[in-house]
Amino acid sequence: MPPATALIGTFSTLQAGGTNKNKRSNVKININTILFESKVINGILSKYCKDFTPRQFAVYFSNEIYLISKRHNITGNAYVSLPRHYSNLLTEATPEEKFWASDFQLENTDCPEYIRTAL
Repeated sequence: MPPATALIGTFSTLQAGGTNKNKRSNVKININTILFESKVINGILSKYCKDFTPRQFAVYFSNEIYLISKRHNITGNAYVSLPRHYSNLLTEATPEEKFWASDFQLENTDCPEYIRTAL
């Protein structure tokens, strides 16, 4: 597998909810006909990045995940619930909102403040 595909698949899976600790959750994303599963990715991250949880990994690469998600149209895992609970904060006027709206963006100062407030 090309390294770029592996990176895109990993970032996209984390963006779509792959940082969730719920044992029943298994996010699946297809990139270039290759299936990426959060359970597999999280296992690899836990094994080889011993000092990072999958969530910490996503926080560390939060800007890069945002850029990859925007390029590949992968919506953030929190985007579905935020408009229901914080419709006064999300304008939906800018398409970038759906790419920033991931739970691991909470402390990212590059993420718009109103989205971080909603998160």
